[in-house]
Amino acid sequence: MRIVSLSKVIPFKGIPHAGGEYVRRHVDALLSLGHTVTVLAPNDGRNRAALALNDLDFEVRLIGTSGWPRLTKFTDKFWTTIDPTNLAPRFRRAMKQDSLSRTMLEAADIVEVHWTETMSLLPVNLIVPKPLLFSQDVLGQREQRSLDATPRCRIMRRALGWLRVKRTGPGEHSKLSSAGMVIAFSEKDAGLVHQIVPQVSVEHIDPPLWDDSISAERVKREPRLARVIMVGAFKRPENNVGATWFLREVWPKIIESEPSAEFAIVGASPSAQLQAAAADAANVTFTGYVDSVEPYYASATVAVVPLLSGAGVKFKSLDALLRGVPLVATNIGAEGITDNRGGHPFSVHDDPAEFATAVIEILRGGVGVLGNGESQRWAQAKYGTSQFKLRIESILQKFAGELS
Repeated sequence: MRIVSLSKVIPFKGIPHAGGEYVRRHVDALLSLGHTVTVLAPNDGRNRAALALNDLDFEVRLIGTSGWPRLTKFTDKFWTTIDPTNLAPRFRRAMKQDSLSRTMLEAADIVEVHWTETMSLLPVNLIVPKPLLFSQDVLGQREQRSLDATPRCRIMRRALGWLRVKRTGPGEHSKLSSAGMVIAFSEKDAGLVHQIVPQVSVEHIDPPLWDDSISAERVKREPRLARVIMVGAFKRPENNVGATWFLREVWPKIIESEPSAEFAIVGASPSAQLQAAAADAANVTFTGYVDSVEPYYASATVAVVPLLSGAGVKFKSLDALLRGVPLVATNIGAEGITDNRGGHPFSVHDDPAEFATAVIEILRGGVGVLGNGESQRWAQAKYGTSQFKLRIESILQKFAGELS
């Protein structure tokens, strides 16, 4: 089938964020199944850099030009700040005027959209069937949690959060209603989407985060004594807030019990607040941007995902499980990841003392809820590329049948 994908980003090997990595693996799966794929994405700096890599095996078209006036960028930033359900107005205007992109969309067998907010790029009068939407987050839940996690003393930030919540409700409903089918990354999120738009068909798919050609035995781990890691893009507020909470509320309890323990914060752009919290703590290091997270997972005794806000399945939690690294997470960090018995295959705690106790137990030789090997095998079977290809092909055929 001819598939045209609307995406916020051009996916490439090594893309430094989880959502883009999903799109990369998604496109790779479609190509391996014999489909042709064209990706349409905004003409911004990160996508121009991705296109310049010249190692893409699918067609790409950038929407808009590169020479936008500074005032236009400023006003676009304002609108996307107060309304998380739309991409920048300049790209939406450019799509309306882009006859070639419209022709590509109209000639496609299936139009798919990655991220709910990317639906804003589809022109209203476009003559195409409703698209297949891959909703990585339930935006209303994400924004409400962000507001709830904002301290009451941050009056301006809470006011902005309140405005974003108010705009997200109708905006998300409109985008989801415009889809022919919505795909979520967990049964939990599929249920939430169904509550928002009960008239729209909703399916769930487990993201393909593990290459089945790599056996569990080939994943070499040489954990250092008492090494705790948190991996993430710290440009995202929820990662900064979660790491700061861990440093202030949990880490002192761990250090009191295990003075030699060390905490590595792996990822770019830690906030000033997070760096200040680290300065007051013992045995904390920042790696900054790294080309590969594999050495850090290989050397970790335990990974933590202490998120207090955000929505959707947290790929960083799955990444640890897939590599056999014991994991401790909050309920939000564990969201959407349940085993065949309906429970989490790792330790989950929101209370700082309980979180610390779970980490300490692993540092002293414990292996978590299922044990490293069992939880790793479970994760690799559930989130492997083979099962994803079977599932995505089934969804595509079902969706194409509904369109015909």
